[in-house]
Amino acid sequence: MQEQSVSPRRRPAWLPSVGVLLLASLAFLTNLGGGKLFDDDEPKNAACGVEMLQNGNYVVPMFNAELRAHKPVMLYWAMIASYSSLGVNELAARLPSALASVISVLLCYHLGRMLFDRSTGLLGAALLTSGVMFNALARAATPDGLLICFCLSALTLYVAGIRKARGGVFAKDESRAMLPIGYAMGMYLAIALAVLTKGPIGLLLPMSSIVLFAIFNAAETPKSTGWRSLFARLTPARMITLAQDLRLASGLAIVTLGCLPWYVAVSMATEGAWVTGFLGTHNVHRFLSPMEGHRGPFFYHVISVNLGMFPATCFLPIAMVAAIRHTARSEDRSQPHALLLSWAGVWVVFFSIAATKLPNYVAPSYPAFALLIAAWLMAVARGVAANPAWLRVGLGLFTAVGVAVVGGLIFTAGRVFDGDYAVVAFGLAPAVGGGVALWLALDRQRAQQAVGVFAVAAVAFTVGAAAFLAPRVSAIQASPQVAAAILDVEAASRDEALAVTTFRYTKPNLVFYLNRPTEPLDDAKQLAEQLREPNRVVVIPRDALEEIRGELPAGIVELSNTPRFFRRGEEVVVIAGGDSVASRAVDTPLLR
Repeated sequence: MQEQSVSPRRRPAWLPSVGVLLLASLAFLTNLGGGKLFDDDEPKNAACGVEMLQNGNYVVPMFNAELRAHKPVMLYWAMIASYSSLGVNELAARLPSALASVISVLLCYHLGRMLFDRSTGLLGAALLTSGVMFNALARAATPDGLLICFCLSALTLYVAGIRKARGGVFAKDESRAMLPIGYAMGMYLAIALAVLTKGPIGLLLPMSSIVLFAIFNAAETPKSTGWRSLFARLTPARMITLAQDLRLASGLAIVTLGCLPWYVAVSMATEGAWVTGFLGTHNVHRFLSPMEGHRGPFFYHVISVNLGMFPATCFLPIAMVAAIRHTARSEDRSQPHALLLSWAGVWVVFFSIAATKLPNYVAPSYPAFALLIAAWLMAVARGVAANPAWLRVGLGLFTAVGVAVVGGLIFTAGRVFDGDYAVVAFGLAPAVGGGVALWLALDRQRAQQAVGVFAVAAVAFTVGAAAFLAPRVSAIQASPQVAAAILDVEAASRDEALAVTTFRYTKPNLVFYLNRPTEPLDDAKQLAEQLREPNRVVVIPRDALEEIRGELPAGIVELSNTPRFFRRGEEVVVIAGGDSVASRAVDTPLLR
């Protein structure tokens, strides 16, 4: 009897997607509401959503009873939906960012699968998950997580559409590739949502990435080189063809219809104040001049990307060199590398030119960097990289950072975490995992195992720090503790809600945790008048109180004192007039 060969079972095509979803959900949802909001951006956004919900006004963003023109409305709408389901708390405030980031990791996998292969997509998704800045933004009540998701959605749909037009391959082709109508509509809808999340850059930068790639990596390549090649590609005929291929006219119509109604509504409701503040101050002025002290050198974002994408950036320099080489070979130009380089380059160069600099500005480029690094690591693992010794260099750097983190946590545990040396465990993943990966990498035949161990250690390090270490740090902040002290006094007084004034101490967390506006002051005479009100308390730094003590009325009482966040020897105190309801509610010392 002839034996029949049994072919091995193939894994279901959906299985990697489920694994990626589980990984991202574990990374971003674990202990999501376990820590206090971090001043200043988180509570500003979270409190804005609360005020819109309480006011029943879903058009005009407000914070502390004042117009908030910093960002468009998408994040606040998402928060309102979250608050309506889960109540007003840290989990609900952060949930939109976390869910958007879970989707981003899944999209990163599929984008890597389409550009390279399934294994590269899986590794890219893991590297994106492990990025310290991406992980922080995924767990923050800020619009960055949503912006990354929408921009990544647009790029993913573009790649999927080109593959569809070219018979399932994203590669150089002699024929034109017009974006299929369904993919184009989805891409422009994602861009419209990005514009509702963070304004014009939601359209400008994703489209610039796509256009740059399409122009300089088209099938028809001019014979001239250098600057002549540049201008040869920018002919009117080529631009018209590109606009047609991208279905630009109908796409801009979709973006306009998706965004314009709210922009018109908020402009009418505020008599143009919101649009003027947002476009004028927080876009044009922020681009031309540094705001709020956020300045830096031209190469600021080279540093911010390397820090924000750590641990994967241990391999970023060599991965970028390899990608540029792949793209520069005219006879074997890599379309996937070219797209990712265009994407990353547009974001980094644009915000390097901008005068105001913050590390989260370039976060939408992180999926591109993650996939570029993943592509290089997979080439090493498969034995096709030119110089696999760089794998050992990167793993050595990762291990060294882990050892440094362990040492730093040992040093700070007794000073910051009240002797809780359990925090040292967060540095063991890179120290131990990196060491094991480095040992495996010494044998070229085990490079694939080394890359796998590195990916696991990187995710474990970042997720552990974000899910458990960051909440411990957040508990040290002064403003949530100050708000809790005021609420305790209020409960003891059994009277109407206390009015709160802040003097030279404006922390948004007070507004969120008190769930009411506060009145900022910087004039001692006005403060003295307010301290005579029966239902008024004042939050003031101790040094400011000592400075103006002589201008305040007699009989002031101190209701609480709280150490300031990472400012040794400084305190924030809550005071009230001697005849106030608050001073009679609790046993308080008299400030003489």
